[in-house]
Amino acid sequence: MSASVAHTSEQFAPANGMKLCYDTFGDKSAPTIMLIMGLGAQMILWDDGFCSEIAARGFHVVRFDNRDIGRSSRVDVAVKIDFAELIQKQMKGEKIEAPYLLRDMAADAVGLLDHLGIRQAHVVGASMGGMISQEIAMNFPDRLLTLTSIMSTTGNPAPAAADAGGRRRSAHAAAHNARGLYRRFPEDVARAARRLLSG
Repeated sequence: MSASVAHTSEQFAPANGMKLCYDTFGDKSAPTIMLIMGLGAQMILWDDGFCSEIAARGFHVVRFDNRDIGRSSRVDVAVKIDFAELIQKQMKGEKIEAPYLLRDMAADAVGLLDHLGIRQAHVVGASMGGMISQEIAMNFPDRLLTLTSIMSTTGNPAPAAADAGGRRRSAHAAAHNARGLYRRFPEDVARAARRLLSG
């Protein structure tokens, strides 16, 4: 990490009834880029060197653990959640009872911005973080400068994409069938960051 880039230690912020663990890189008076990681992933998957590089280019970087992840607070749920069962229900179009929604997680992120005194931010989300970012865009559009969604989806299976043979298939299925998707994650993030930083 560059010695010229300020990096705060882990801190905790009250946000939307939760306590979120976060840290920052760079000058807090610079435009902010908020990084939102995906399901089950801690903020540290946004590598220190990556965050420092963005900050060295004149941005204030904020990364945090979503609720129920890492060092952020947990939501007490009376029953153990079976993700396979939830996915099957969703695929069948059945109603799913959830202790909270992506919209709540978007409100958490906006609560962190409030705590930090940040009016607007460039928001970058990976995987489920991209879905949370989309919820910010829909429910808190005045807080967003730009949205970058990496390896994510709208959750709508209707949009279709053509494969190399011109056949139509679900964009959702195409994303999940891509070989080596997670092996390419660092390259995908770097490519998206280059697009963001190039203006």
